Amino acid sequence: MKTVVLKVGGRLLDEATWPTVVAEVAGLRGRGHAVVIVHGGGPEITEMSARLGLEARFVQGRRVTDPSTLAVAEMVLSGVINRRLVGGLQRQGISALGLSGRDLDLIVACRRPGLGEVGEPVHVRREVLEALLQNDWVVVLAPICSDGHGRALNVNADEVAAAVAGALEAECLLLLTDTPGVLDAAGRRLPWLTPKAFDRLVQAGIIRDGMIPKAAAAVEALARGVRRVLITGLGPVALTRQIEEGGGGTWVGADEGVGFQARGVPDHGP
Repeated sequence: MKTVVLKVGGRLLDEATWPTVVAEVAGLRGRGHAVVIVHGGGPEITEMSARLGLEARFVQGRRVTDPSTLAVAEMVLSGVINRRLVGGLQRQGISALGLSGRDLDLIVACRRPGLGEVGEPVHVRREVLEALLQNDWVVVLAPICSDGHGRALNVNADEVAAAVAGALEAECLLLLTDTPGVLDAAGRRLPWLTPKAFDRLVQAGIIRDGMIPKAAAAVEALARGVRRVLITGLGPVALTRQIEEGGGGTWVGADEGVGFQARGVPDHGP
């Protein structure tokens, strides 16, 4: 089974943009890919937190989560966004099942120090996900995970996507964002990124805010055995074409350019 894990960021989840994502999912399935979607929802969590008088705080793109914020995050991610995404898929005839990492201890996380009720993934129940995908369902995952003892932890959705892709030995991890990929200091798309280059760009302040955990998750996915990782945006080049022919986004690999040309990925920017 060829599996693609698709992470969709919070800003791409509104009613205007989601139909475009659904069309991309249909395209991937039409090319024979099983699809797992991991979604974020940061802007909506921040909005709801503000309504309730809770201040949003971030450290290197990760939300500091006290118990009250965790309750808001779970309500928004699992109870609102996940339901909305599943409904949007099913309106287009795509069978979808919405879950969070807490269900069946599907994704177990350990606490990340200094951020409150925040975790990082340590175990994914591969056999459960594979059984669901065998039914030709799209699995839609909210990144609220289990601590293994019945309690919830808020986990960055990019990290969840990397862990799921690694557990499933996915053909490709697609990290969708509202930019065309990782950008350099002049705002130009980088066609590829290595772990060493990632470190340099973070230290220089070029990769910052929410792109830090996204690029870090891409590097982690490679370490977990994922074959290919692409950070990209929605645009004129369909995701299926980007996977098969290149032509957009930022490919992440251990060595700059090695193996990319063989997959049709150009060795230049836009």
